[in-house]
Amino acid sequence: MRRTKTPEAGISSTGTLILAGRYPPSWFNRVLDLCGRLSVPAFAVYGAWLVIQGVLAHIAAWDAGLLPAGSFDPLLAFCGIWSAELLLFSHYLDRIARDSLTEYRPMLKGVSKETFETMQYEFTTMPRRPVLWISLAGFGAGVFMASAAKTYQPVMFAWPLLAYSFWGITWGVLGVYCYRVIRQLRFASRIYASTQDFNLFHLRPLYALSRLAAWTSLSVVIIVDLNMALLTPRLVVSSMFIVFLVLIMLLALATFLLPLYGIKRRILVQKNQMVAATGEEIESAYLRLAQAIKSGDSKKLADVRTILDLVHRKREFVHSIPVWPWNPGTFTAVVSAVLLPVILGVLSRVMQRALGL
Repeated sequence: MRRTKTPEAGISSTGTLILAGRYPPSWFNRVLDLCGRLSVPAFAVYGAWLVIQGVLAHIAAWDAGLLPAGSFDPLLAFCGIWSAELLLFSHYLDRIARDSLTEYRPMLKGVSKETFETMQYEFTTMPRRPVLWISLAGFGAGVFMASAAKTYQPVMFAWPLLAYSFWGITWGVLGVYCYRVIRQLRFASRIYASTQDFNLFHLRPLYALSRLAAWTSLSVVIIVDLNMALLTPRLVVSSMFIVFLVLIMLLALATFLLPLYGIKRRILVQKNQMVAATGEEIESAYLRLAQAIKSGDSKKLADVRTILDLVHRKREFVHSIPVWPWNPGTFTAVVSAVLLPVILGVLSRVMQRALGL
């Protein structure tokens, strides 16, 4: 039987969104769906996965005599935080993606209910085969990285098979998460590109997808900062860590801005057209004002002044229209979240140097 490649969504030459259809969901989506159907909150499920990994790692260390029985080690307790956080954020980001697309629905004119449901499916569901290969490659990379980490984290390798499994799972989930972020934000860009017309006086629906981009960016910041602080706290004040942190924060900021850049350019073009049209209206009003002054018609002069006042107010409004599709405060919140860890890292390094530590 001949295997067919899973089709990808795209944009046609006419600007319409091409959908791939209902393909089988990935194992990653099946896990998220299963956790979402449980009677307990999703964060409790992924928190339990973190606890299970920590308990097993402690039992292994106690059994091998690497830790006194009953003692606690933070590295072992949080050894599964990467996979737990990645699953947790994926769960809630898919929910935000679904809600954001629903809010964007008014912009998708002429899209039938069935087509919109297919869009929601593709927006939140990854195809089975790419995810399988990515997770297998990630698992292999995790096993390789575990071999390198064995020398400086021996307490984690009391039961080698368990440690290699945890590392493989973590890197497999990390690979799928990266694929999911790239795929979902590209799909958001394609949705923006397929939007034919929008009204600058009613831009609020355009802001919906920026919420997904913002939370995706924040998830990268939170995961990196929290995991480094819990697993490698000694590196937080190192110069190498600060450089790494700056690079990750730049990546997080790009994750927020790049999917929105295309629609930003289209808003700017339409805004410039409106500014030019308003300029012509103002020029016409001033010509009428000059004619009214020459004629000495006081009533006509008063009417023209009223028109001029209205046209100037329109110009002020047009200039105030934002070109980036997000709610006020969104960009400030994202930039603050991105810059704060870098500032704290630099200050910690400066204090360390000043105290001679």
